[in-house]
Amino acid sequence: MLETIGLPAVLKDTTGTSSRGVWLVRDEGALRAALTAASHTPLKGRLFAEPLASGPLYSRRP
Repeated sequence: MLETIGLPAVLKDTTGTSSRGVWLVRDEGALRAALTAASHTPLKGRLFAEPLASGPLYSRRP
């Protein structure tokens, strides 16, 4: 993950639709902690990593 995505990154459940099963990873220590936490968390999909995109958060509601 570190070579492909880099840090900071976000680890999350591929099937999640909320903030459950989401971990912000800023350094290697946080990555180890997030992987440990994810191993003890029931995921609905798979664990996925993506680069962290900083900026405003928007939520679109019907």
